[in-house]
Amino acid sequence: MASQAATLRGDEYCARLPTPPRIVVPPPTANISLAPEFNLHPIAKSGPLSAINYDNMTTGSLLDWSYERRRQAQQILPFLYLGPMSAVKDRDFLRTEGITLLMAVRQRHSFESKIMQAALNVADEINIQKQALDMSSAHQLVSSFTRASVAINEHMNSRPDAKVLVFCESGNERSAAVVAAYLMDILADVDHIKAMQIVQAQRFCVNFDDNVKRLLQGYWDLLQARRTTATVDTGGRAKRHLEREMDSDGMDIDETGDDTERFGSRTFAPFVDAA
Repeated sequence: MASQAATLRGDEYCARLPTPPRIVVPPPTANISLAPEFNLHPIAKSGPLSAINYDNMTTGSLLDWSYERRRQAQQILPFLYLGPMSAVKDRDFLRTEGITLLMAVRQRHSFESKIMQAALNVADEINIQKQALDMSSAHQLVSSFTRASVAINEHMNSRPDAKVLVFCESGNERSAAVVAAYLMDILADVDHIKAMQIVQAQRFCVNFDDNVKRLLQGYWDLLQARRTTATVDTGGRAKRHLEREMDSDGMDIDETGDDTERFGSRTFAPFVDAA
């Protein structure tokens, strides 16, 4: 039997299943009163979103947050609110704030869905619009991001005084993710981290768990890809920073040496020969 050379592990490691790295959302920049400060600009150069003064956002000190505010809705943007189902039943609040669209984010074919439908019917009582984003699983949450953006923007284009309240049962999970995704969709220089910061600074009780954080990160990557593809040269082809040639089998041939540049300087090895 051939002998094998002894090896030693090159670094500490564990035997657990591989997991993606945690996404850490640091607190936003705050002033001396601990009120968050954001410098927001819309991507749109024309239309109702470009005409809004985002400096008029209502931002309160984080020290002012109280448990009772969980049952209320908070303003995330001048025209966009986030809250729980209980806030939708507050007809005086809806009238005072001038809400014109109720948007429910709910689980399809569930008891919760029936309860939220009753809350949506408040829209009929006070003569405003309503819409439901139904999903059968948590993975369908990503598909609701684009649907929500389209619906909100269409409503914004339909009337100059438009204001939208997005809600789920708690106002802390699915609806918070939809609002964060919308911020990435319409605001310049707002990635998934900053979007979550903005939402959490306005509604301190929201819960972005690891799965939702990764969904938002994936949506941000998708938005970047869309925007890159939309940038075309005069010939109509999408601009690419790295051109690759294809062989007859359709496989990438790295003739630029970029793989060598990326990996050539790496000296780490998981195992090393024993002395």
